[in-house]
Amino acid sequence: MLQRLKQEGIAVPEQVGILCLGNTPWAFRDDLTTIAFDSDLWAGEIFQCLQRLEENDEPVESVIPPQLIERSSTIPVKGKERQKKWLSSRSDFSILR
Repeated sequence: MLQRLKQEGIAVPEQVGILCLGNTPWAFRDDLTTIAFDSDLWAGEIFQCLQRLEENDEPVESVIPPQLIERSSTIPVKGKERQKKWLSSRSDFSILR
């Protein structure tokens, strides 16, 4: 994608920013800003939620904030507090019976 944008004369990140979901090998290769999730933490939290659900027979909610890894494909976000609030509001899950 970066190569195609360059061919079209589009400057990254000055004209367009690229954000990757998941800290994949090509995110490293292309130096892409990434929203990363700790899959081990998610798996453990889901397991604990399922255990609590089984014990209490009530819906369970959990919030696991993702990590923003800023690289060269985006311009740094102004207002870090707004950025943290946006990230934390989009990383929750519910387990309902």
